Amino acid sequence: MAHSKSDLPRPLRVGPFSWQRLKEFVCDAVALDFPQACRAACISERRYDVWRRFAVEPSPENARMIHVFATITTQPGQREAVLALFNKNRPAVLAETGCISYEAVVDVPDFGGFQTPLGNDTFAVVERWESTEALKAHAASAHMAEYGRNTAPLLAKRAINVLHAV
Repeated sequence: MAHSKSDLPRPLRVGPFSWQRLKEFVCDAVALDFPQACRAACISERRYDVWRRFAVEPSPENARMIHVFATITTQPGQREAVLALFNKNRPAVLAETGCISYEAVVDVPDFGGFQTPLGNDTFAVVERWESTEALKAHAASAHMAEYGRNTAPLLAKRAINVLHAV
């Protein structure tokens, strides 16, 4: 689905660029995913330099950014139930200070070739955070504790990788 500048909620005006300002700009653009809305916001302000720096090129400005890859394996047949709980919790996570992106992903069906499938009972969570402090606050939040309590009986295992760009 193609989106245009008119799909965005309001223009981003002059001032220092920050992920928090951009997040506030796209908070009402629920039809757009964050990277797409980020790109559209940067283009609407002719800030190609900002989009390129944060989305494409490693730089000192985003060196503090934290990436999280969590691989979640559910009990047999429970992936959809866990994903429903994930999607219910997602808006609270996206509203947290320092959250850049937070999404669940599953295998592309029948991709073949070089793909190593996660499987029918597994999904991954791909997260980006402004800092380690923001990620630690996220992990300690009440809504994540509740999510953990609700999903614990449905999980077989999980692996969480916390990474940064080099």
